[in-house]
Amino acid sequence: MALLLAGCAALPTPEAPPTVALPERFAAQAAPAAAQKAPEGPWWLAFGDQGLDRAVTQVLAQNLDLEQARLRVEQSRALASQAVARTRPRMDVGAGASVNRLSSQTAPAKAPGFDANTHSVGADLTASWEPDFFGRTAAVVGAENARAQASEADNAALALSLSAETARRVIELRGLQAQDRLAAKAVQLEQDLVAVAEAQLRGGAVNQADVWRARAQLQSAQASRDRLAGSMADALQALAVLLATTPSSAATTVGEAAMPKPRGLGAFAETPTQVLARRPDVAAAKFRLAAASADLAATAAERFPRVNLLASVGMAATSLATLGTTDALLATLAPSLAWRALDFGELDAAVAGRKATEQAAAAAYKQTVLAAFADAEMALARVAARQAEWDAALQAVHTQREVRDLAQLRFERGVGALSTALEALRVVNQLERERLESQQALAVAVVEVYRATMAGTAVP
Repeated sequence: MALLLAGCAALPTPEAPPTVALPERFAAQAAPAAAQKAPEGPWWLAFGDQGLDRAVTQVLAQNLDLEQARLRVEQSRALASQAVARTRPRMDVGAGASVNRLSSQTAPAKAPGFDANTHSVGADLTASWEPDFFGRTAAVVGAENARAQASEADNAALALSLSAETARRVIELRGLQAQDRLAAKAVQLEQDLVAVAEAQLRGGAVNQADVWRARAQLQSAQASRDRLAGSMADALQALAVLLATTPSSAATTVGEAAMPKPRGLGAFAETPTQVLARRPDVAAAKFRLAAASADLAATAAERFPRVNLLASVGMAATSLATLGTTDALLATLAPSLAWRALDFGELDAAVAGRKATEQAAAAAYKQTVLAAFADAEMALARVAARQAEWDAALQAVHTQREVRDLAQLRFERGVGALSTALEALRVVNQLERERLESQQALAVAVVEVYRATMAGTAVP
């Protein structure tokens, strides 16, 4: 008993996750009075885009990287179950029969009445168990369980990353679709101006150079649609890889829709500590630290004796007829103890190595927490900046549309210059593109907030 207590006392204390000082709220976080509640259901539903919903659902179901991660989870769970099974008694059943013939030239075979042919049959049941007096087996089980939990957290982190990447890809495609619709309208307006300019050229109101300029601007608008078609094809190809399907199938999945407008953010009401507590990368780092501590304890426990209890019972006879008699019964009870007596420092070195691994895992956990905090902090700051950019872009487009409409009206009535109308149209088209780009950037920034803070329901 004294030896047992001494052994337990000598096992190293697990390294606790390092404490990381975090502020009470994020720098870009809204005041508590203005904080919004997280949306109900998965976070991507906040965008109100059915094509995006279908794409994210599909990527979580059939992405090949995620499938590999799920299989790694199954592998780690199997290893954990295997470690648990090793803590329990093991039983083996055996049976056998043999026929032997001795050489007739040997001395026993020459004895009168000796039968050179011998027969034997037997069966046995063997049980063995290694009691865990010093916590080694429990530590091994704890390490495997922690690794399984880390694998599950890695899987959740990958699912979150892939869902966010899919949302970004769909938003990028929505931006290209919106730009294509805008370009189509621009082409129509350019065609109208060219028609008016050609009519006025015939009446002598404008010169040939003005018409050529209008035609050149029309051709530029038509060329922009061709470039957009290529960009949309590239975006669908990238999305198809995520969805593990073909570009045509991906196009059917996402369809065509307007740029999504997110309906508020939920993370603003939570503290950094609450946000980081549900991030899967932080959880994975914590489980890896726990696994490293358990590995250290298991290695340190090798300093103490290992006891093995073995018992067997069986029967052996020269024929099946006599196998069931009491004379054929045999039994064995063989407890054993093994204790490392001399290894010239090998075990001490192994313990030191495990300790270094544990300390490295603790440092990795702290680094993960700090990186996760910075990730969430920057995501929230980007949303605020992108919102301001979008508001400014909306105001600029609204003002320039009035300028364009006035310049075109004046030109059609013959009181304004064609160059002024063309320039006003060029500027408004540029501002419309910038508005779409700022709206797309805002939507992507919102995705990043959901990814970085896991606001709303976590991905499965």
